[in-house]
Order: sequence, then structure tokens, then C-alpha cells
Amino acid sequence: MKVLFITNKFPPLVDGVGDYTYNLAHEFAKHGHEVTVVCKDHDGIHTTYDDIEVLPIVKAWNKQSIQPVINVIKKRQIEVVSLQYVPHGFHPKGLPFALISIVRAIKKQNIRLFTFCHEVCTSPEKGKIKFTLISYLMQYITRQILNQSDCVATSIGYYSQRIEQLTGRKNTLLIPIPSNIPLCRLSTNDIETLKRKIAPNHEFIVGFIGKRDSDECINAICSLIAEGEKVKMLSIGKTNLLNRDLKDYVYKTGVLDIKDLSAYIEVSDCIVLPENKLSGCSFKSGSLAASMRAGKVVITTKGFMTDNSLIDGENIIFTNGEFDKYRKSIQCLIYSQIDRKFIGGNAKTLTLRMTWTNTYKKYMECLRYE
Repeated sequence: MKVLFITNKFPPLVDGVGDYTYNLAHEFAKHGHEVTVVCKDHDGIHTTYDDIEVLPIVKAWNKQSIQPVINVIKKRQIEVVSLQYVPHGFHPKGLPFALISIVRAIKKQNIRLFTFCHEVCTSPEKGKIKFTLISYLMQYITRQILNQSDCVATSIGYYSQRIEQLTGRKNTLLIPIPSNIPLCRLSTNDIETLKRKIAPNHEFIVGFIGKRDSDECINAICSLIAEGEKVKMLSIGKTNLLNRDLKDYVYKTGVLDIKDLSAYIEVSDCIVLPENKLSGCSFKSGSLAASMRAGKVVITTKGFMTDNSLIDGENIIFTNGEFDKYRKSIQCLIYSQIDRKFIGGNAKTLTLRMTWTNTYKKYMECLRYE
């Protein structure tokens, strides 16, 4: 099958949707398909691969981008287009009107369109006229794109519900996002060496991933340290921990290449994923999948986007950003290896099927039966 993936960014640019497209495109190629990727022309995009063709030919996502996309479809005799849709990826305000014209032009070529919604639309905000107007316009754009699509999929149940509300479509395929962080298998010696580097006094290592608010957790850990607990905070990648003067208690990796992230997850005793208290953590997060895949206890928040398969105290720990819950949870994990193994083991089991091979199979099932 000849497949065209459409995305805004592509590696090595830092972008979750670009990473997703990269992994999925290579998985399709691994199964014998001819794969082309069209993306925006950003400086630094890597285009030389043995198994896929990457074409950064779009100057801007406007009506002038229609013909270059159609030219690729015709020249390569594309059979399926996979649009990796996220409103703010294709337009700074989340209003990519040009995509409506692009998908209509694609459908005129009599080929199948598979749209994967990484996000659907924002919600109206009472009393905020501007945000409400943007929300309604975004809903209109998303509805038009999805109504043109032969297959529609998304990553979490909340987005599936939004799609049904917008379009009436009841058969949206749910495909959780696997980790976009390459798995790094460290030897026992390598693990111990890295641990000694991070925590030379055998401290309990709490890894932080993400840039959202983590102040309550940091304050809780500092209170434990003040009482004599041996804890080292590991700032993985670019996090808000870099903005705090905690040099005696924090090991900072700084910005990392994605292939190096897995090693730091591996040596952490638990992982904190600070997330918005309203929406919560969900399987749209590659960091969540990577941490659970490594068998780590993840401490995060629960919200309307959180999947029902994530159960507090069984395969994850929810704190909702509360100081006392952070403190109690981390102190319990410090002293209970049994709890770490129980929760971490269940987390690993839950994510066993979240692989790129299974994601590919889900795409193919949808394409066969739609």
C-alpha cells in the first residue's frame, strides 16, 4: 500500500505529533508499505531515511499548500492519506481553515483519508467571548475535516466523546499512544553507575518529566528532606525544577536527545508527571506510557481525560496536586519496596500492548473494515 502521512513538524524538531508520525511511518515501512511524509519546511528536519521519504514542502498551511500535496499524491500514486490532526499544530490559534480545502482536494482524488485526532477542539469558556468564538470555529473546522474522513481514530475516551458530539460518529477507533521514547536496556552495572552519579549518597530518586506546575510536589519532598529523608529530585529534560534554587537536592539532566530519556526513567525509583488538575494525565502522554512501560510508579493527577484503566494505588498514584498526598505517597514508596513492585508491575502489564506494531495493526483493521 502507498501511504502518505501529513504532519506539521517532523524529527529532530521537538514535537509529540511529529515523533508519533515518525514512529508510525517507520512501522508501516517495516511491514512493506511505501511511505511518504509531507510536513512543513522547518530548518533542521531530517529527510534522509532508507525506508521512508520525507518531503518538507509546505511553506505554510494555507491554500497555496493544496497543490504541492496533490502533486505528491498523483506522482506517488498514493492510496491512503493519514492526516495527523492537531488544531494548534497547523495554526497558531488552532484555526487551520486551510485544512478543510486540503482534505476536500484529497477526497477528489478518490483515495481514502484516515484522520487521527491528537486533539479535537477546545471548549467554550463562560464569560470569555474571544475563547468561546475560537472554540466554536475550531469545532467547525474539526467537524468539516472528520466528515470528509473515511476512518477516524483518537487516543483517549474523552476525545472519542467529543468527536461523537461534533459529528454523530459512533465508531471512532480508540488507539492509545505508545511511548515515543526509544527503549534503552541498561545493564545492571550501567544502572548502578548512573544511580551513583545522580544520587551518590544512595538517595531515593524521584524523576520529574514535564514543564507544568510541580511546586506542591517539590515542597512536599523538601519537607521530607528537612526531616532527614534521603531524596534526590531528578529533573529529566526541560522541567520547572530548573527554575528553583535546589541545587543540593536536584540532579538536572538539561535538554536531552529523545534516545537518552529512557535511561533516566530506568534509574528513577518513581516518576512524577505534573499535569493540569482539571484534565489530568492520560494516555495521550508518551511520557506516561514510557514510565509505565519501565515498571515505574507514576505519581500524577486525575481529570476528565484520565482513562478508567488507571486505578489509584493499583497501577498509578493520583494526588490531584495536593501537598499532603504527595508527601504521604513518596514517603510510603521510600520505605515499601513491595508497593513499588506491586504498582510498578501492574503499570508495566497495563502497557504491554501499547506498541507501535499494535498501533499499526489497529490502523490496518480500521482501513480494512471502514
